[in-house]
Amino acid sequence: MWNTLPLEIVRMIFLNLDMVALGNLRQVNTTIHQQVDAALFEYRLLRTHAAETLQALDLAQCTHYFSIQQLYHEFCHPRCRTCANFGPYLYLPSLSRVCFPCVLWHGRYRVASLEDVLQFYRLPLEDWCHLPVTYTAFDLLGKSPMSERMLIDITQAEALHKQRGRPPPPRESSTYRSYYGLTFHCRQASTVAFPYWDPHTRAAEPGAYCLGCTEFWERSRPKRRGAPKTWDEYYAWGPGVNWRGREAVERAFRVPELRQHFRTCPHVVRWRVGHAKEVVARSLSSQAAAHYCTTHLGGSSLAPPLEIASHS
Repeated sequence: MWNTLPLEIVRMIFLNLDMVALGNLRQVNTTIHQQVDAALFEYRLLRTHAAETLQALDLAQCTHYFSIQQLYHEFCHPRCRTCANFGPYLYLPSLSRVCFPCVLWHGRYRVASLEDVLQFYRLPLEDWCHLPVTYTAFDLLGKSPMSERMLIDITQAEALHKQRGRPPPPRESSTYRSYYGLTFHCRQASTVAFPYWDPHTRAAEPGAYCLGCTEFWERSRPKRRGAPKTWDEYYAWGPGVNWRGREAVERAFRVPELRQHFRTCPHVVRWRVGHAKEVVARSLSSQAAAHYCTTHLGGSSLAPPLEIASHS
């Protein structure tokens, strides 16, 4: 019966499976294995170009939440879901492409432990099955160990809380402030690197960062703060610190976007201004030298001295 299904139907079935289910299905027999490889280019591309992301999904036990169609759709979407910049990361609880500044500070990407979320929003234990859970024993983005946790997206928990018609949580509690304050480590634990697949160039792009912006920021930021030695120190600087060029340090670009960026990059602009001044200074020096040679030596500064030239 499976062999009699139209290829379009087979493909639709495959796309609505998650990566684990499809991988298991490929092992059933040779026919299905060949059908998957022939009909589902999305599966091949994800395994080839986003293997580390898929491995992180498996480690976080999130793979079964999302279909291959959802994964591939985000794979081909270049922009962060909460701003217009290129997003080189994937926020696992909602399978959303995101940029680094947004995952650090945007309110959409807050996460907390399952126990805290259920207690804070007064949800019964059985409600956790309605929320995607990220299991983690280490920071997926920074690759550093952390205490094992089951993390829940706070935005989704809030939506479920409102859907259940329960009273709002107490805002004076310290738990509330922690939910709406620094959740940096939990955010990192729920985010992984995710390349962008350009279907036109048929190439995967991990994103590029501007070294010029980093140079400019390192030179212009207040030196009394010192360089950050931990993620906590880096995060504590906060987005509100108005240091020119800082926002571009954390921004990733697609390679085609870099040419446009270099027109406004403060480091490149400063270099161009300095280079232009140097060219002008050299030109003025050359003119002064030519004038001196013409006036005092009777020749051009570009020609050898007359007494040397006469030896030829």
